[in-house]
Amino acid sequence: MWRSLIVLLALAGAPPDEEAKALLEKGRDLNARGQYAEAQHVLRDLARRFPDGPEGAAARDLTTPNRFLRVKTLQRSGPSANRVDVFILAEGFRHDRQGVFDDSARFVLRRLLQSDVFEAYKTYLNVHQMNIASAEDQVSTPKERHDTALEAYLVNTIHRQVAVNRQRVLEFLGRAPEAEGLAFAVVKNGQLGTGGGGIATVGGKSESTVLHEWGHAFAGLADEYNSDLGESGPGESSGPGPNVAFTRDPKLVPWRHWLEAGAGSVGVFVGAAGRATGAWKAVGGGCIMDNGADFCLVCREAVVLALYRRVRPIDESAPVEPVTLRRDGVRSFWVTPLRPASHALKVEWFLHRRDPKVQEGGLSAPRAAPGRRRPLPVRGDPIFWDWGAGEESKRAIVTLRGRELPVGSYVLTVRVFDPTPTDNGFPWVLSDPERLLEARVEWPVEVTR
Repeated sequence: MWRSLIVLLALAGAPPDEEAKALLEKGRDLNARGQYAEAQHVLRDLARRFPDGPEGAAARDLTTPNRFLRVKTLQRSGPSANRVDVFILAEGFRHDRQGVFDDSARFVLRRLLQSDVFEAYKTYLNVHQMNIASAEDQVSTPKERHDTALEAYLVNTIHRQVAVNRQRVLEFLGRAPEAEGLAFAVVKNGQLGTGGGGIATVGGKSESTVLHEWGHAFAGLADEYNSDLGESGPGESSGPGPNVAFTRDPKLVPWRHWLEAGAGSVGVFVGAAGRATGAWKAVGGGCIMDNGADFCLVCREAVVLALYRRVRPIDESAPVEPVTLRRDGVRSFWVTPLRPASHALKVEWFLHRRDPKVQEGGLSAPRAAPGRRRPLPVRGDPIFWDWGAGEESKRAIVTLRGRELPVGSYVLTVRVFDPTPTDNGFPWVLSDPERLLEARVEWPVEVTR
């Protein structure tokens, strides 16, 4: 409070608009540093003294009983344009209990990265916590409503299984420009959770709940339980998914490519989606979507594909325009591939000389074993490339010299694809019909005299 009073004295005599802006900035800065009580003092004073201006309106918003406090980044791996931004939101934490939420947010991130797949691809994630103060620290029930920021409620009172109001989550996410609708909502007074449609609700610090509900929310995975352990929350899958089918026909289940490839642990096992009969799953047990500690190979594949639906294997490339190369000229081309924590993406460069007398058609995919993924071929001959040096060490670079090429039209192509780690001889992604794990850039190059 003393620091805030010094600021107020220093602002004395400033123009009203400038003073209001400075007070708002000060209040937000105090929130960002976790000094919530001091922030409230400044913001309430601002709302009282400047009630009609935009700063006063913003201050009122930041002093309501259920209020946004701050966003704090826990892990930043790269630009949001080509990363998965995940937010961890506080629910049912009063303003003076935000330190407890800080611990919970770190727990969620730590548990997420204990999974093999998210540990391998942790460099694809930006993770942020969003501190939100709630008026109460309780969870609403069918008989009693409580005033909390995300309006958490029990969907199963026996197991204290909790869900939140999806619209409220999205409203708070709207305060963060990087948010893309992916969030954990940590409910202080809950035990089990729910998940679906990008939002995982977790109660307390349940080790299994974090990963299980994220499987629902992020990858659309279905429950593999063979009995009903509770009601489903908003968006939660209790029906078919990449890992659950309502047919036992091995030719129709979503994981048939694993069966065709002969993955020993994969079959068609009865009992899933909360049913003892009438639903089938890919593995007999041990998956986090049932009672295990991590994802099975079928669910892991779905997670990797979900990651690549949001990121591209190539971060950046240059140049951005077609290139004319004189016989005495030199030109470099480069891409920055993503870098998983566990392995490297494969980078290949090809140079193809166009023949103006021949009409060139497209290329078809090579024949492959059933269910196996293969990169599409690239026209042209492989050419030498190398990593850059110094600050450019993450770039894969090719340099073309005009004197080494006959005059004519060329296409330079770089292909980057993810071979993924392997498990018992099988890649983590066995089938990629959308070709999400591959990206390429092409440059028309005209070599002149």
